[in-house]
Amino acid sequence: MESIGTLAGGVAHDFNNLLTVINGYAELMRLSMNEDHPLHKAVSAISEAGKRAAELTNQLLAFSRKQVSKSEVININEIIASMEKMLKRLIGEDIYLEKKLDSHIHRIKADKSHLEQIIMNLLVNARDAIRLNKQPEAKKEILIETGNVILDDEFVGAHPGSKKGSYVYLSIADTGLGMDEKTKTRIFEPFFTTKEKGQGTGLGLALVYGIVKQHNGYISVHSMPGEGTTFKIYFPTTSEKPAVEKRIAREKEYVGTETILLVEDDAQVREFTSNALKSLHYKVIEAENGRKAIDLIEKHNIAFDLIISDVVMPDMNGLEMVKIVKRRQPDVKVILISGYTDNIVEDGQLSKKEFHYLQKPFSVEQLARKIREALAEA
Repeated sequence: MESIGTLAGGVAHDFNNLLTVINGYAELMRLSMNEDHPLHKAVSAISEAGKRAAELTNQLLAFSRKQVSKSEVININEIIASMEKMLKRLIGEDIYLEKKLDSHIHRIKADKSHLEQIIMNLLVNARDAIRLNKQPEAKKEILIETGNVILDDEFVGAHPGSKKGSYVYLSIADTGLGMDEKTKTRIFEPFFTTKEKGQGTGLGLALVYGIVKQHNGYISVHSMPGEGTTFKIYFPTTSEKPAVEKRIAREKEYVGTETILLVEDDAQVREFTSNALKSLHYKVIEAENGRKAIDLIEKHNIAFDLIISDVVMPDMNGLEMVKIVKRRQPDVKVILISGYTDNIVEDGQLSKKEFHYLQKPFSVEQLARKIREALAEA
């Protein structure tokens, strides 16, 4: 599973570079057209297909545990409650959704959108399993349950991959078709599916697995043919208190005249990003890698307001380059771009306070907003 995850992450990273170019130019074309332009509909279709492709690569990144995670202190019951109406529409009126939520549930530290993905994917799986169950008088029920639990030595000994400690569990049980042992051993493999061709990508449970591992959690599955399936996910609890929400004042116009150093080794991504920046009226100076960026600064002694740099580059990566530049220009703002953040988080060369992050593929609007956000910092 680990080797497959590494492969999936690498493939997704490469696709994100391509999608940055495809989606970006489609957006620039669409913005330059009137709605009655004969190609406007075609360009919009390209944009929509590109967005769906980006969602697919994010699923691959989640499986490989390289998806960007924005953790916050969360009450999982509140997430479920906020999704209830949507979940009922998702499973249909013919399936009964029951909830047993522990009113004294502990808090966890997790990415809200990732939790929502887990719940939705497991509910879709449960719904499909119920509809495949053709047994006479078969019940059509899904139970969502939460609770607090301590995983002890006995549990860890019986469940390889789990760790001792205090956890919150999320259980989703269905009265569907169930699975045999052979199917159970493969359900978390990417692209494995028991559905008919065209009915699913086979990434749903792989995505769930990746997110759970990314949150240092554990997932167990109990299922037997004809008896339904129960997925139980364990998330470590936290003693941290929820952060007070900060509202960022948004500017009406996301344009500027500042000087930006753009460092990107992929020529197509660099060209698109440069064109996008120029369309926003910025002065742009380009470098194809970290070493070239340092040489440019030393030879021409240019002061930059902002550096936008890829993370993974040959010769000298973005982190190393930014660290050197900040010795000369300590106040320069930094936006790091990449298909995933493992290199940023694990390397530790820069504090997260020293840079902003923008995940590929990004839109012109996302780039414009992120630039103003970075430059507005004191």
